[in-house]
Amino acid sequence: LIKKGHIKIEIRNGLSPLGKLGLNRKYEIVPPEKPTKEIFEIFKERLENTEIGLVCCQCGKWSAVYRVKNIPKALVCPICLARLIGVVPAKYSEDARKLVKKNSENKKLTQQEKKWLTMTLDSGSLAINYGPDVAKVMAGRGIGVATAKRVLAKHVNGEDLLAATLDAERQYVKNRRFWKG
Repeated sequence: LIKKGHIKIEIRNGLSPLGKLGLNRKYEIVPPEKPTKEIFEIFKERLENTEIGLVCCQCGKWSAVYRVKNIPKALVCPICLARLIGVVPAKYSEDARKLVKKNSENKKLTQQEKKWLTMTLDSGSLAINYGPDVAKVMAGRGIGVATAKRVLAKHVNGEDLLAATLDAERQYVKNRRFWKG
């Protein structure tokens, strides 16, 4: 059909529609080791549009969900003015707030709650040191507090930070099958 001219072939620059979908979390597509400019720009756009939760780790009375690109430069609780602001997945921001509140009221925590509280507090410590860059890194798929700490310790800002985040996400996609039970 191609030879007869019934099917037309068209070659274009940039990513295909399937490639764009894969980078927008719809499919498991691992980007190449050295990202092309188009892949890098789509990755950057996806990170900036990812919603992330912020929670005050001091008073436990405030939490909010922001797109990464809209996170304020100064991470401060509007209620108690604390700078210990935990960074959590958007869907867990209210749960994290309740957990911090429960802890501040000296109520007994389960082992799982203690684990989640520690991760939230650790992300808050990172936020004190690195500001909104913590949210940018943790918006990457499969990137938690420990990985964010490694990425932020090595890469201070800009394109280098984004490239390191993309690399951490790539490692997660490659290795996550070994973490599942």
